[in-house]
Amino acid sequence: MLRILAISSQVACGHVGLSAIMPAAQALGSSIIALPSIILSNHPGHPHVAGERVSPQTLEKMFAALDDNGWLGDIDRVLTGYLPSAEHVAFTANVIARVKTQSPGAEIICDPVIGDELEGVYIDIEAARAIRDRLLPLADMILPNAFELSWLTDTAIENETAVLHAKQTLDSQTLADIAVLVTSVPTAENGLMANVFCPRNATHTLSHTDRRATSCRFTVHPNVPKGTGDFFSGLIAAATPFELATARTSALAAASIGKPHLAIAEHGKDWLNAKAFPAFPITA
Repeated sequence: MLRILAISSQVACGHVGLSAIMPAAQALGSSIIALPSIILSNHPGHPHVAGERVSPQTLEKMFAALDDNGWLGDIDRVLTGYLPSAEHVAFTANVIARVKTQSPGAEIICDPVIGDELEGVYIDIEAARAIRDRLLPLADMILPNAFELSWLTDTAIENETAVLHAKQTLDSQTLADIAVLVTSVPTAENGLMANVFCPRNATHTLSHTDRRATSCRFTVHPNVPKGTGDFFSGLIAAATPFELATARTSALAAASIGKPHLAIAEHGKDWLNAKAFPAFPITA
């Protein structure tokens, strides 16, 4: 059983942030320790919303208590998501360092929740820069959307091939070989999107050390509630192969069309039983 420490937003109603990550990972048998960077009644896209940020000082006390109880000694993965301030990023970087002292093999997965194509950068710009400068160099894998990868690397993501160039830029910036799994990449076919997976020279994956890039393509569904990216990150953190994670997220999106929130529980059989999408190689 994988043990995952996740840091992101949390809502009382609906499925975004930790409220999407947790049910996705738990349904697959993973154990989650969740630290909320902000607590809200629901996603801010609804007419009414209430809540507030959880201060880094409070999060530090929570983390220390978990540590004192002996619950942080065997973390397999750390997943970072929505971090509203540079101070939250600094806290998260410190958490990663402390987890690594107890579990040196823990994998760090960063979902750089910065913005999207419609809204641009929607978090504090200093927080976005801190994610780029402090968290990315600590990550083994990042899960950006196409806009976020473009912003992080100053590279136009106009097609699948552009992701390969962005990956090279990212490696130069971080002086590392970070696995990149990017969503919402435009493809040549109108109305289709792609997930492109560029794994690191992965000594942690059997003996494979050669770079490769593959793409899963799927139809974009209209009127889908927020949270599919968080759900997807929960699946990936729970060690779901990206071809299967893409298929499961697509199945959930289709089952949630027109609903106020993702139908994670109501349509669990639909997304859990989805078959992996085929993956196609991408070359420069």
